[in-house]
Amino acid sequence: MGTIVNYIRWRGDIGFSYRPLTPIDAVVLGQISYFDLRNVYVPGKRQTLGELFDRQLADGSFESTSLDPKDDAEEFLRAAAASRRFRNIRVLDYADVYRSEDDVQFAAETLRLDDGSIVVAFRGTDDTLAGWREDFMISFTKPESQIMALEYLKKVLKWHRRVYVCGHSKGGNLALYATCGLDDRQLGKVKAVFLNDSPGLCYDVVSKKQIDRIDPIATMIMPSDSVVGRIFEPELSNKIIVKSQNSAIMAHSGYSWLVEDNDFVRAESFSTGSGVVKSSLYKWLENEGLEQREKLVNNIFDILKEGGYERLSDFKEMGFSDLFGVFAKKIGKSFTSIQPKELLMNTVEDIKSKIKKTDEKEEK
Repeated sequence: MGTIVNYIRWRGDIGFSYRPLTPIDAVVLGQISYFDLRNVYVPGKRQTLGELFDRQLADGSFESTSLDPKDDAEEFLRAAAASRRFRNIRVLDYADVYRSEDDVQFAAETLRLDDGSIVVAFRGTDDTLAGWREDFMISFTKPESQIMALEYLKKVLKWHRRVYVCGHSKGGNLALYATCGLDDRQLGKVKAVFLNDSPGLCYDVVSKKQIDRIDPIATMIMPSDSVVGRIFEPELSNKIIVKSQNSAIMAHSGYSWLVEDNDFVRAESFSTGSGVVKSSLYKWLENEGLEQREKLVNNIFDILKEGGYERLSDFKEMGFSDLFGVFAKKIGKSFTSIQPKELLMNTVEDIKSKIKKTDEKEEK
């Protein structure tokens, strides 16, 4: 038993021509999309992932935009760069857009496997507040990154068929939105869609009928302690619940998902904590309309931006009480229409209380 890094080392000598893409490969490629290639990618030049990674590792310029520890990212990158299966993948296109002023964070890459298949991998949420603001915006609107993802996928489908689409976290949400927005002819070129612990789509914004269209080709991959993936969790038939070496929110990291031989180590169901989080989120969302959700999200992130915060790492030394202290300075002044501190505190305390009560019952 190991993780996706062990999988790369175990199966790294086998090309996709001999063993076609699997759900584990989709998770690996979703994690690869987090690496910033702007300093090595040259548009129009024939390049492989191995060549790009070698250059970054040689001069120490590699950078992962994920929230995972840098040591974990480097171990993963070195394993991928050393494996025949992943180093020989060609990079056909790379897009990376970040605009703090209007809260846009979008990145994607188009890859060609050695069996001729094409993979579009959308990057998940990075360390920027702009990216996390877009995650929250799915509760009331279509963030610009979703629109960009749809246009990106359409562009790829003009030239390719046998296309796989994948992404972790927000990247999976972009993959879901983009494939749901395709017409029947375009969708016919998509072989499979992999959603790796990613939030779904609000039915107030995207209809259930649109999501149902992709059910035959979609696979959701989620840890048993999933939190992010339970937000607007789509009702799709194929769902893989995996065990993780981490717990709670840290199980969101794809690096932590357990693998044995050629498959994930599967859990029978979601954990109690994951179920409580989902039910609490649904309860809150049902009681708030689109306008109220929008006010809450905008107020929260406007407060943070006014405070000079740009990245989640700005809060790494803060606890919950310190973070809410940022809001306390503004509550009752310019943000009197809604109380983010009270609402968030009540939600967090409600979830913690329910989990504690359920755990006490199970111990008895």
